[in-house]
Amino acid sequence: MQQKITWMHYLLTGISVLIIATLFTSCEKGEIDERRTATYIYQNTSDRNLIMKVYDTNRDLSEQYSINAGESKEIISVGKPITAPFYSIQSNFVGDSLVLVFEDNKCLTFTREINNGVGVNGGTGPFNLKNYDDYNTDVINRKNYTLHYTIGLDLYDQAIDCN
Repeated sequence: MQQKITWMHYLLTGISVLIIATLFTSCEKGEIDERRTATYIYQNTSDRNLIMKVYDTNRDLSEQYSINAGESKEIISVGKPITAPFYSIQSNFVGDSLVLVFEDNKCLTFTREINNGVGVNGGTGPFNLKNYDDYNTDVINRKNYTLHYTIGLDLYDQAIDCN
């Protein structure tokens, strides 16, 4: 009887060790998803309809968005580990210049700041996050965030005739 009890203790100890070892080896560190998603909302408060034309680094028109007066357009950008306006790893798209074309053929151009061939969150107009209405570092440090950019009469007044 004593032999049966001893044998059961060793069996239970062995099974417990096996289970614990399996749990530790199956809990290896996996890849952490560092993707960030930013939603940029462009509000046209001017009294003119407009088209936002986004150009890539080859100066080719990549995307364009129509925004009527008093309306807004939502654009989502996904990056890893950071994101930026007019940039997405999902579509391999990087916009480095943007032209606002107002309905009366007036244009205003903005450009992205490029450092050593890498686009950063700097530049003019909507390429610089600090120009967004609700920008602050706490917001952009989140994994998912939303920023608003107003296209108002002040920008229309800076526009020149399109060539």
